[in-house]
Amino acid sequence: VHPPTVAGIYGGAEEGCYSVAVSAGYPEDIDLGDTFTYTGSGGRELKTKNLRTAPQSSDQQLTRGNAALDKSAQTGNPIRVIRGFKAAMGPITGYRYDGLYKVIRSYQALNSEGKYKVYKFDFERLPGQPPVDYGAKERTLAQQAAEEAAAAAAGISYSFLLR
Repeated sequence: VHPPTVAGIYGGAEEGCYSVAVSAGYPEDIDLGDTFTYTGSGGRELKTKNLRTAPQSSDQQLTRGNAALDKSAQTGNPIRVIRGFKAAMGPITGYRYDGLYKVIRSYQALNSEGKYKVYKFDFERLPGQPPVDYGAKERTLAQQAAEEAAAAAAGISYSFLLR
């Protein structure tokens, strides 16, 4: 569904984008489930810092994955979306296929620090697909917190209950 093991964008400038992995990689990302804003790739110094946490150090360019997403915005072709557990609307663990979306807007904006230009892509889920339970993560975490509180009130270690 999404062949790259690290890259969040799969596709090319000529053919457009095939899939994206939503995994809260940039602070500018906004995830509302059926719609989300995805920040493009690039502009990070990856030789000295971890791929996921390196700060923005230059403007993003309209090349590679960003060009693929821009092409898909022009063609309207559907894109497969995979959400990771770090995404606001992602699963509690691992990754989940969330269906087909399209890029409805492609534009450039300043990053959250106001220093560098980043590419932004607004996505919208295509109709006619089975619904995705975006609230499962929140409910699971709330249930776990309630169980931990009940165990603490009873004087029992929550980790003991999980055995």
